[in-house]
Amino acid sequence: MYYPIFTSFIIGTIITHEFLRQYYPEEYKIYAFVVGYNSLYLFSKFQIFFNKFYKTIEIHVIPFYDEYSKKIYPFLEEIGLKEKQIRKDIKLVKNGMTTKFFKKDELEFLKRLKPHFDGTFDIIVYTDYDNVAENGKMNKVIYSEIPENLEYNVANTSFILSEIFIDNSDAQCSYKIDFSSEKYNYFVVGNKFCRHFITYFLRKHYNHIYKDHLKQLMEHDYVLKIIDNNVNMLDLCKMKVLKINGEDCLVEDFKEKEYRVYESDLYPKFRVEGVINALEESNKEESEKLYESVKMSESNMDDSYVKL
Repeated sequence: MYYPIFTSFIIGTIITHEFLRQYYPEEYKIYAFVVGYNSLYLFSKFQIFFNKFYKTIEIHVIPFYDEYSKKIYPFLEEIGLKEKQIRKDIKLVKNGMTTKFFKKDELEFLKRLKPHFDGTFDIIVYTDYDNVAENGKMNKVIYSEIPENLEYNVANTSFILSEIFIDNSDAQCSYKIDFSSEKYNYFVVGNKFCRHFITYFLRKHYNHIYKDHLKQLMEHDYVLKIIDNNVNMLDLCKMKVLKINGEDCLVEDFKEKEYRVYESDLYPKFRVEGVINALEESNKEESEKLYESVKMSESNMDDSYVKL
């Protein structure tokens, strides 16, 4: 539909250009100069107006919208006009991917089922949605086990530079990464930047790096070079862990966790997946029954441990 009109416009423009250039060359030059100058002038004026307009929106409208959204969205969710958003406060992470997530108020129930989650995650990531900074930054806490509570302290440390080096088939690639940005902050006392966390972190916040080097990251084949706020130069490979302290950070050796191993055929109906599904459906009564059944089955088997 639009193709013939566009073609006709182009042909008409070319014919007009050639006609004016041959029969009215002097007038055409002056006309072209005036039109070009005025077009540039109008474009500049429009750009200035647009920048001022956007700045006004950014200063006055966006903050009002954000404040309005915080007040009106919960009300719309309560009356059923907006679908309720399920907050992913606590994430169980395996091989860099979130396998399950739970709400903050389900922590006590998870603690009761602690033995039955062994081997189902590498790390746990807790996002504190209740204490978001004024700039929108959220603190993120890393756990290697299901925590007793979710209390934490923000560390008074940072990195001057953090860069990850990954060997490719033909060359070594390097990328600058930040563990604190406008949206998140991983500088929390007790956080450990181990190889499981690095894989999750890149998949979550630097997905292009994760996709380009999936094989190397699954094998934890990388070197993380850091210059901290005390101008210490640190190199971390897959066998090292960086622990965040209050005022500095410390490099430790990576230690694999010990997990309990259960013979799943002793209680096939009461595996962790069933407990999690019951919990996600908010059917706490059914989950309690599953929990008691698992405990009864557990008493009839031997404990054994394996290193993963």
